[in-house]
Amino acid sequence: MPADTGIGAPGSSGNGCRVQELERRRFPMSEVHVRAADGPAKVWLASYPPNVPAEIPPLKHRSLGELFEDSCAIYAERPAFSSMGKTLRFSDMEVESRKVAAWLQAQGFGKGDRIAVMLPNVLQNPIIVYGILRAGMVVVNVNPLYTVRELEYQLKDSGAQAIFVLENFAHTVSQAIPKTAVSHVVVATMGDMLGLKGHIVNFVVRKVKKLVPRWSLTSARPFKEVLQKGASLPLHPVSVSGHDIAFLQYTGGTTGVSKGAILTHSNLLSNKEQMGLWLESAFLTKRRRRSCNSSAPCRSTISLP
Repeated sequence: MPADTGIGAPGSSGNGCRVQELERRRFPMSEVHVRAADGPAKVWLASYPPNVPAEIPPLKHRSLGELFEDSCAIYAERPAFSSMGKTLRFSDMEVESRKVAAWLQAQGFGKGDRIAVMLPNVLQNPIIVYGILRAGMVVVNVNPLYTVRELEYQLKDSGAQAIFVLENFAHTVSQAIPKTAVSHVVVATMGDMLGLKGHIVNFVVRKVKKLVPRWSLTSARPFKEVLQKGASLPLHPVSVSGHDIAFLQYTGGTTGVSKGAILTHSNLLSNKEQMGLWLESAFLTKRRRRSCNSSAPCRSTISLP
């Protein structure tokens, strides 16, 4: 008898045959074929909850900007994002992101242009990201902890022409952009969206915690100036389809040079639909298991990153 090689090649006595046999026992093929009758057997479908379809329905929106605008209209007075004690409603997000989008268009940027975002989780982040998307441009997310060399490489590779950065990391940008195509730099502060409290936050960050190294960018614009000027500018409609690029999301670079993964609008809209179906399934399962004597309302929230 030939030795067991463990490779599992067809016709051999390796582990692959045993794995196939175990899968046949675990997933009855009659059930699998019923779930995937129009194509090859997809054994994983047998593990789906009953209310999760094998495929998502047709997408309701053509772009992330369209989804965002519809959400702002439907949930206008509901909270959208909260940070450091400040909450922005969907209606606030619509107004502020419109200012960013209009300002970008007024600078001469157009559909498909790459705009880098070098911000942590502060309120300016979603405002800027959705502003870029509404203007039909491409978001290039940048790790705020990048070194000068890493940032320079990503800006060159992506073809970014503008960058929004928190002042804490502006010193890195100032050293990285001379050899790139970046022509516009917008600098935000921690307190920009926090009202009067923001002045205290900025003082503590700069003077007490000393978290803002010295930087020099003569052509940089303050984020508040962008909002101020964008308020009086028109936002011109942009035709964006599902096949257009929404994000260039760079990999960690652990196995080599960091690479920009292309994510289209339909990619992310599809992912949103997938997550919605699975979360709804989990919510329904949890609700069935809960005791009916609770008076607390159930609520599930789905948001895009």
